[in-house]
Amino acid sequence: MEQIVKELENSNIPGLRLCAAHIHLLLYADDIVLLANNAIYLQEKINILKSFFDQNNLRINIEKTKVLIFRKSGKLKRKPKFFWGDEEIDITNKYHYLGVPFYDTLSNHNTPDYFFDKGKNSLNALFNVFYRCKLKTFNSHYKMFQSYVQSIILYCAPIWGLRNMERFDIYQSKFLRRLFQLPNCTPRWFLRLETNILPLEFTLIRATLRFWLNIMKNPESSIIRQSYESLVSDTRKRHHKYNWFSYFTNIINKWQVQNIINLEETNFISETQRRISVSQALGCIKTKMIEIDIGRMKETNRLNHYKEIHSHVKCENYLNYKLSWGAIRMVIQLRLNCSYITLKGKTAKLKATKLLYNPNDNDINCDVCNLNECESIFHIICKCPHYSTYRNLLCKELSLDNMTNENYYNVFYGLSINNCKLLYFTITKILEVRQQSLELISQAGS
Repeated sequence: MEQIVKELENSNIPGLRLCAAHIHLLLYADDIVLLANNAIYLQEKINILKSFFDQNNLRINIEKTKVLIFRKSGKLKRKPKFFWGDEEIDITNKYHYLGVPFYDTLSNHNTPDYFFDKGKNSLNALFNVFYRCKLKTFNSHYKMFQSYVQSIILYCAPIWGLRNMERFDIYQSKFLRRLFQLPNCTPRWFLRLETNILPLEFTLIRATLRFWLNIMKNPESSIIRQSYESLVSDTRKRHHKYNWFSYFTNIINKWQVQNIINLEETNFISETQRRISVSQALGCIKTKMIEIDIGRMKETNRLNHYKEIHSHVKCENYLNYKLSWGAIRMVIQLRLNCSYITLKGKTAKLKATKLLYNPNDNDINCDVCNLNECESIFHIICKCPHYSTYRNLLCKELSLDNMTNENYYNVFYGLSINNCKLLYFTITKILEVRQQSLELISQAGS
């Protein structure tokens, strides 16, 4: 392909100016992108390329060949026509190149939607895989998520994703809530601390810093390095909403690592020093992200109990016990103090659920006993006499005697695998008895 590059350079047709370079085309594997300043120049380049292909017995797929005319906004007043020999080439307003959509308005506003929609489809397919293969540990589930979904939504994200940091964390939390069947109001900090995972924002920052290191490895005469320096220069003159370096600088400043990664002096330090500074910055950002989640845990009023049962280990042990996934899911729901429990595909909503929507609701007392107490997790596990037969099984192992609504959460601290199995069995039986009792009450009332 070097011959076609030389022919275009010797054709006296102006190339697209990028810093000090004049670019006629982009080559990657079997993909060719011709670049021109106007329709006349582009057609002339197409003719040269057509002649080269004919001489070398090469063909193109005309159905996949498109013309994309970039402009700031509005519609084209008059659409020019382009031909490959006698065949007309279609003009489009969007084209995918190397897996990334490019739009004729030069805007990447729609790019995040494209990747998140792809991720959503992959996520739905992934849960179908979960249902079939019956994975048992959280690590297995999350590694599948990283391989099948995270890799999609983070594709080229260091370029298009810096303006959409928040969306990555929202996407991650949606996956975890769906995995554990937790309510939509479950705090993100709870999900991350319980599973010991960092926000996806950290993964994106790490990828962006590595991308920056690769840019800085290039010699100053290279096109990519000149493009980077042009963005830096433009940022110093004015802040432009589409300037990649502006958002990169914002990340450095947000996490207060500008003293570690000094962007003003980066041209004067070695590659090794840059790598060391990036490693130090990532360590600092990681620590700050964990501290922020722990700070939110300490400040919360809704989940006051969690600070007492969170063990601060790498990952809560029960998440990787070899149990049924239903048992693991039940434990995390109990630790969150959900007002409903999902077992075997069925959800038992306790009356305490009503308090989430109306704190003043009076219809919250247990229907199967006469204690006139709110039907909560604490009530069915520790108080309701209707379930005493199965509660006695738990009392032997978990010491439920003298438990109060304030300290019964300690039952869920440091659970062994046998305790998890016993808890799962007991709660399952309690909910079966509850359902049968409610059906009898309903029949009697009708």
